[in-house]
Amino acid sequence: MKFIVVGGGTAGWLSALYCKRMHPESDVTVIESEEIGILGAGEGTVPGVVDLMQFLGISVLDLIKNCDATIKNGIKFTNWSSQDYYYTFKPIGDLAIDSVKPFSNFTGTNSLDLMLFDFYQNNSFKRIDWVGRLSEKNMVPFNKPPTDVNGSRSISSFAVHFNARKLAEFLKKVAISRGVNHVDAIVQKINTDSDGFIQSLSCNNNTNYDCDFVFDCSGFKRLIIGSFYKAKWISYKEHLPMNSAMAFFLKNKNEIKPYTEAIAMDYGWMWNIPTQTRVGAGYVFNNEYISKDEAKDEIDKYFNTDVEIVNTFNFEAGYYEKSWINNCAAIGLSSGFVEPLEATSLLGTARYLKKILSNRNFVKNINKYNIDLYNNFFVESNKEIIDFIYIHYLTDKKNNDFWKNYKKEYRPTEGVDLLLEKCKQNIISYDDINNVSMFGLYGYIAILMGVGYIDKSTIQQEMLYNGLFTPEFISMYSNYLEKTSSLENICITHNEFLGV
Repeated sequence: MKFIVVGGGTAGWLSALYCKRMHPESDVTVIESEEIGILGAGEGTVPGVVDLMQFLGISVLDLIKNCDATIKNGIKFTNWSSQDYYYTFKPIGDLAIDSVKPFSNFTGTNSLDLMLFDFYQNNSFKRIDWVGRLSEKNMVPFNKPPTDVNGSRSISSFAVHFNARKLAEFLKKVAISRGVNHVDAIVQKINTDSDGFIQSLSCNNNTNYDCDFVFDCSGFKRLIIGSFYKAKWISYKEHLPMNSAMAFFLKNKNEIKPYTEAIAMDYGWMWNIPTQTRVGAGYVFNNEYISKDEAKDEIDKYFNTDVEIVNTFNFEAGYYEKSWINNCAAIGLSSGFVEPLEATSLLGTARYLKKILSNRNFVKNINKYNIDLYNNFFVESNKEIIDFIYIHYLTDKKNNDFWKNYKKEYRPTEGVDLLLEKCKQNIISYDDINNVSMFGLYGYIAILMGVGYIDKSTIQQEMLYNGLFTPEFISMYSNYLEKTSSLENICITHNEFLGV
């Protein structure tokens, strides 16, 4: 079987590696052009991307050595509400801990009950979020190794940050070493049969490349699914306000932070993503409220320096209704884009590659049923991503019209409307979110609490219903705090882990 991946970058080379992993006997070719290059803006991940890398035989140590990678405990939200908050990966729950087992006495206790109790007591969930506490001290959830980092072991979920261009180059090197073909060329013509299935691609090197299946990883050019097949675009600009981004770099401080920082600004937000050699940063904003020059001024004032903008791009939040057409599937930016918040682009890439390629017959025996099944999965996934990002903006910030009128100017989707209506009555449950949710119940509650949307009276009502004011539960809560505080004694600092 012959696979062709159009476009390199992270999405393109991950697609090629996944093809080779699931179809080792196949011929896999990546067609990319050095002349076009890659966007290279996304530098954060979620735990699912780490799982994908490991499935492809690429370890975290490989990423640290080759891609300036660092550990990401989660996201710190700064200035989004009356107080800053962390959204970390599984701060409570099924931790793989041998030496310290803080949940051994909590059999039958919902870990979210601890979160509710903590928020009720302290107006935040900082005390029970032990990974957030580690983050404040620039520590990572890894055991202190006996000799070097190779002996260190994770005791909680984590993700990574990386240099996007170095990651693409590293994945390219690994893919070529595993037999993936690389062609430096530009696709000029798409040749199909009478049913619209792609038979070959003609390039500017005067060569035709035959194919059985094509992955469109052409980024914002959206060469095949968008430009050639003219798939219908589903826009979400009525729901999400951001449409522009300015990227720049900052110098690292002495201690490298183990988290992404999302900083709310006057008309959007900034990301700060620390790699080993610098901090990748950017301002995501709405260009109908401020110009690029005004956005640049806001950045300079925040950091008290004249930053150098390295990339500026516009985007429209949305996706293609059909990202798989005939024998072509779009992966990455070519299939759609919401915004950088929560590293959703790479999260989608990991999910969609698994869905298409894990069942070997999906691409070998192409049929309408499987294509429709995938496209429905793709659409529902994007709907959830958009809903989840929407609730981040339901903050109590009132410093200007942009934040005060957000919900009025950008109406909630039907899914968000239902969720918020439920929040007025009681705390949402697993029944209120998709049972295959990418973010889980904890994710929704953490963000809604963080932005101040869930109030104490609602929490009190839930706690009374669940019987959380008993001496036994309060004892469990105290015991949890005591045991998790000891985790700091067995964890390592981020700099120690990285060896810097």
